[in-house]
Amino acid sequence: MTYSIEQLNYKDVTKLLDLIYSVGWSYKENELLAVMDCTKSFGHVNEDGQLVSSTVIAPYAAQLASVGLVIVHPDHQRKGLGQEIVEVCLRTIPSETPSILIATNEGKPLYEKLGFRTVSHVNLYTCSEYHAEINASTYNVFPYRESDLSHLVKLDEEAFGAKRKEMVTARIGHSKQTIVVKNDDGEVLGFGISMEREDLLLLAPVIATNDEIATLIIHHLAKGYPGKVRVDLPEGKEDYVLSLETLGFEKVAQAPIMMLGADELPKRNKNLYGISAQAFG
Repeated sequence: MTYSIEQLNYKDVTKLLDLIYSVGWSYKENELLAVMDCTKSFGHVNEDGQLVSSTVIAPYAAQLASVGLVIVHPDHQRKGLGQEIVEVCLRTIPSETPSILIATNEGKPLYEKLGFRTVSHVNLYTCSEYHAEINASTYNVFPYRESDLSHLVKLDEEAFGAKRKEMVTARIGHSKQTIVVKNDDGEVLGFGISMEREDLLLLAPVIATNDEIATLIIHHLAKGYPGKVRVDLPEGKEDYVLSLETLGFEKVAQAPIMMLGADELPKRNKNLYGISAQAFG
């Protein structure tokens, strides 16, 4: 069988969702659109017009690029398609730009073959149904307004280590809910975004200047949701684990964060309590 490599666009959303479901991943169209809004995406198409592989890359200026949604349909695996499509993505950025990805255990050997090395981990926490109560807070929670955007982009840049305005804008635009936390002086101290998937509510990202604000964000995004809630806590937030467990979350998995062209993560300020999504590093 022969395959052609194509750059994907919005008309391929249905095919890409079918590919995602073929490997058992949970996604909805709105979150996939948020990914496509700020990435370049590629895939292999077979002779029948079926999309059988994919990957996306999000370039964050010249600082960093994130690789994600690396998928090969189960019927077309072990043919070198995964390696080829990742290499296609990497060729779209300058060779000196470091790349980051969050791997599955199955994909890790492929990325190591391409030169990626594990530099950290992210821990996946879920709550089967959120019923926690929290103490009253002196901070104020507001729905997102367009005038907040520049503040959120800055908070995200300092927490993640690279400027990601397009990603933040896309996540907000396709979110179920976006909330902003401010003090009495109106200073923005944190924000959170929720995205609804087929089987859960993903809180991504959660960015806060302290533990109390992180808990406030998680509580306001999760309360009232009639199902599973998930937040992906990056390594280095071990002191917050007890607070997360008190809210009813438990650790269900760990995934390696890998980099190519750098030996460590970009400088971060420790305000990242929940990553934006595995596709965004």
